[in-house]
Amino acid sequence: YAVERAIAEHVGSGDAPATLRLWEPGRCLALGRFDTRLPNYDAAVKAMSSQGHLVVHRMSGGKAVWQDVGYLNFSVIAPKSKLSMGIPEAYRQYSQGLIEGFRAFGVETEFEHVEGAFCDGPYDLASNGIKLVGTAQVQKKGFLIVHGTILIDCDINIMVKIISEFYELGGDPSHLRAETMMSLTEAAQRPISIDEAAEAFANGYARQLGKLSEDEISSSEMARAEELKAEVLL
Repeated sequence: YAVERAIAEHVGSGDAPATLRLWEPGRCLALGRFDTRLPNYDAAVKAMSSQGHLVVHRMSGGKAVWQDVGYLNFSVIAPKSKLSMGIPEAYRQYSQGLIEGFRAFGVETEFEHVEGAFCDGPYDLASNGIKLVGTAQVQKKGFLIVHGTILIDCDINIMVKIISEFYELGGDPSHLRAETMMSLTEAAQRPISIDEAAEAFANGYARQLGKLSEDEISSSEMARAEELKAEVLL
């Protein structure tokens, strides 16, 4: 998440082009900006950390997301001007590559608010009413980020258990239900690796946005990410 923000700052200053990032997260509980409003937020973070969970804070809105093996994150980072698109339009524009990627596996998805799923909101990507992707967004001076977590081949019951415990500790019990979510492997009814999924989503974005060029994270982006790490780790 620190790398993502560092890239965004470089995009906003004109030192980097608009960027699509597909990345595997480490095992952690990623909290959104809205989670800080929980009545027992600090105590909940401390309790989860004491159990050995890495807890991180992302800069976007939305709610808690568990991350582990079998998850794939996407980040679309674009420059923002006074004439940039609004929040609903940004979701539609910068999630379309995911819809194209799912289609490559024979899975049709659409925007839908799936109650009972993790980080639920109106721009969840779902198939037949069951969620596969949680999305969130942040718009700052100079840049915008549309990002989220794609369930590729993961244990949803573990996610439900950990997120539910966090909200219970935070004083606002959630009502997550495993049956509201599924992985791409379940939806496609065949094993799918992270690499295969990442390639399909990259191709989906290329079909939508045009040719993509692959590049390494710059040394200045990495240096800035190191500085930002303290703001991300809780």
